[in-house]
Amino acid sequence: MAALTISDNKLQLWTSSTEDMLARQVRGGRRRQSFWEHDFSLEKVESIKKVFSDVLIDDAVKARIRQEHAHRIKLLHIKKMKSCDIEVPLKTKPYPFQKVGIKYMLEALGERE
Repeated sequence: MAALTISDNKLQLWTSSTEDMLARQVRGGRRRQSFWEHDFSLEKVESIKKVFSDVLIDDAVKARIRQEHAHRIKLLHIKKMKSCDIEVPLKTKPYPFQKVGIKYMLEALGERE
């Protein structure tokens, strides 16, 4: 039975030797000594769950999934804003929609105020 863990923002898909052919179906993985390594994304978790319907998901992965869902909801909220208060070190004063764009970009890149 496959297991999914996380370390340094990388998903680790632990499989048996008989499951290796199935693990190859999940694109973008790199084979390490005892596991397959994937960059973390919600889409990658879903594709792993499609291939391994009975995969055991570690609590740390579940927590990271919840964190990513909350982050995406926050981004959607910012995207719907018409204006926001944000200090921008520019010579010109940005329009309200530009301030929202700057706030969205900072949030998406992880440089939160």
